[in-house]
Amino acid sequence: MPKKEAKQERQETNMKNKTNTKTKSAHYPTAKKTVQPEQPVKKMLTDYYLIPQEVCVMQIAELLPDYQEKAEIWREMDLLELTLTHDTMVFEEAAEDFENQEDQVYFEEHKIKKVYAITYDALDAEEVKQIQATLQDKLQGRVCREDEIL
Repeated sequence: MPKKEAKQERQETNMKNKTNTKTKSAHYPTAKKTVQPEQPVKKMLTDYYLIPQEVCVMQIAELLPDYQEKAEIWREMDLLELTLTHDTMVFEEAAEDFENQEDQVYFEEHKIKKVYAITYDALDAEEVKQIQATLQDKLQGRVCREDEIL
């Protein structure tokens, strides 16, 4: 038997007889651990858009032509979701958040007819400000944080 064939036969025999002899030790780790970078904690912000006219989310979406492809509308819930760079911006009808007498007096004095809660990721704040400015330019109204309303 030539040397090359004999060597190959020995290797095959060794492979057949070989068993897993590795034991757990510091030299033979059993599983590699991958370190995942920590995801930053999202900081969600909520603004309120106080509008002096009756509008719905369909009308708001129509005023934002750059976001037509990035908009999801739920008419029955009066909810609009826009996909932004880092997360979504959600407009949700929020009149029920302001049912106390003091809020109602303020709304009457300032002729507020519709209130939307606007929720978004803090990382999208600049883009959100541009959207809010566009809406205020066309619908008027006021955008404020919850603690700034009255």
